Amino acid sequence: MDTNIVCVSGYPAAGKSTATSYLESQGFPVIVMGEIVREKAQAIEGIDPDKGEKVGQWAIKHREDRGKNIFARYTIEHAKNLEEETIIIDGLRDTTELEHFQNLGSDVYLFFVTAPLKVRYHRIVERGRDTTEANFSFEEFKVRDSRERDGGLEALAQQADETISNVDSETELYEKVNSLLEEYDLTIE
Repeated sequence: MDTNIVCVSGYPAAGKSTATSYLESQGFPVIVMGEIVREKAQAIEGIDPDKGEKVGQWAIKHREDRGKNIFARYTIEHAKNLEEETIIIDGLRDTTELEHFQNLGSDVYLFFVTAPLKVRYHRIVERGRDTTEANFSFEEFKVRDSRERDGGLEALAQQADETISNVDSETELYEKVNSLLEEYDLTIE
């Protein structure tokens, strides 16, 4: 695979999907690993993709059974049909996923999006992606956040090529993303 791979990761509700949606609007192809997880949970186990907590529990078990990079392998299957010079992958959760992409022989960059815990809590409740998220207490969110950090996000953050602080407006996030695209000479040609 001779493609630039830009991996965008971050803590829950930090703004990684906002950043990747912006990149998609600029013409970059985006593969969302979370969508792949939800699709596979439904296809393999019949789990309703709107049941985030059940999907998350299944994903942990599936990684234990099939290897920590299983969702990276599924992601590459989606990416093989893309011919663009640069593709965006949203949602890595573990360093083994990053290593899988790095072993493909492509140039791989990791941009990690961050925001304070309370800011992310308010965002996650507002977005209410599923019934669990919409009803999260702050304590429940802290438990989920801790599980995500301990499950690989903290180690992944330490390997990031760039960290993007997302505490301001979406416009400022987009400006930070554009600056990184320019700095790394990443194009959609």
